[in-house]
Amino acid sequence: MRLTKHVLILILLVAVISVAGAAVASWSIKFSWTVVPPKTSSLVCYELNGKTLLGTINWGELEQGKTYTYSFIVKNNGTTALTLHLNIPNDAWVSGSYGHLSWDREGYSLSPGATVTATLTWEISSIAPTGTHTEELTIGIEGS
Repeated sequence: MRLTKHVLILILLVAVISVAGAAVASWSIKFSWTVVPPKTSSLVCYELNGKTLLGTINWGELEQGKTYTYSFIVKNNGTTALTLHLNIPNDAWVSGSYGHLSWDREGYSLSPGATVTATLTWEISSIAPTGTHTEELTIGIEGS
């Protein structure tokens, strides 16, 4: 009889721990992003303060099914106008089933010496896997 009580207590304890674990599950992901210097040397990207070169974009904690934005400044230090283009890698997080990255300056003509504020928009899919994800994706902003 005593063995049965211990077995029942053990089963009850395992069930309580399982339910508690399910209640703690999160529907968000953590993701960081590294931005590298553009291929066109006359094209420079800055934080919104206009002084700090754009480095890593830390998107923080992201939730499934939500859309996030990040704004920054693009400057043409060259002597000819540049038509802007965002190069996005073929990756499930930014151009596939987990998400879609876009921006509002595709095809924009940036005059020599001019600056423009650009905004990246990242839509996270409702089926994106949860958990902490660390992945470096290289996006390129080009001017031609």
